[in-house]
Amino acid sequence: MIKITIPYLPPSLNKWSRMHWASARKIKQQWEHNIYYLSHCQRIDNKEILPLTKAKVRIKFYFPDKRIRDKDNYTPKFILDGLVKAKVLIDDNADVIGQPEIIFGYDKTDPRTEIEVWRCD
Repeated sequence: MIKITIPYLPPSLNKWSRMHWASARKIKQQWEHNIYYLSHCQRIDNKEILPLTKAKVRIKFYFPDKRIRDKDNYTPKFILDGLVKAKVLIDDNADVIGQPEIIFGYDKTDPRTEIEVWRCD
């Protein structure tokens, strides 16, 4: 299993859609870069043969408050694109990953995004 922890949260789809295209592009590139770097660091110890052709993806968002949020407002588009660019996944289509699992959590002192990817056979 590959586990990537990013110490912040992505913008919601509502925020993302209202951003200037250059700002949105910069955030997407930052996420892709972080996913690439953090997954590459794990490859040294990981015995998985990458990229995975069948995988399960779980994304956990830990928010600093207990506000109610819509899961469809936190689409994992650029997270999945980052996993493909990092060569963790061969592709992010439904045949490879099925439906990614999205989980919301609460952590007042440490808001973050955790990405878990494991092989499915």
